[in-house]
Amino acid sequence: MGSHLDCPAVLGTLVIVWQWGWGTEAVLGVVPDGSIGTFVPVTVFAFLFGLTMDYEVFLLSRIKEEHDRTGNTETAVVSALGRTGRLINAAAVILFFSFASMAMTRELDVAVFASGVALGTSSMSLSSADSSSRHSSPLLDATTGGSRPAGAAPRRSSPTLPGSSADRRRRQ
Repeated sequence: MGSHLDCPAVLGTLVIVWQWGWGTEAVLGVVPDGSIGTFVPVTVFAFLFGLTMDYEVFLLSRIKEEHDRTGNTETAVVSALGRTGRLINAAAVILFFSFASMAMTRELDVAVFASGVALGTSSMSLSSADSSSRHSSPLLDATTGGSRPAGAAPRRSSPTLPGSSADRRRRQ
């Protein structure tokens, strides 16, 4: 998933809002019954996992296309995030408002499920782009051997600690 803490945070929020009843009646006008249906955590997790994978595949395929075109990993990640980030966030906003409106229903199980998906959609869309860009760079470099086309900017080296094995190798 985009962030390993997103789904537990969503499920924890569902417990606070729907099981403990903090603000549910004041904000949504629904009186919680003190329990969450057994199907809700599983279906919320499944929906959010599928949605996050969709975001990830969409973004990573765009990164791969850009990398194939330019041969530069950093340019590919930046360009793909620039082109798909707005689309992913727009889709997340649409899904958020769709599910948030469903959360206003008087049907308690639907309201619990919809509020969980609305919250998860908003948080996971933001962490999905961050996670994809962070994890795709080393993957693309490993598959291409770190090669750069002629004229490409030199790779920035990682800082090394004085006296470390990497520092000793660099000096040799």
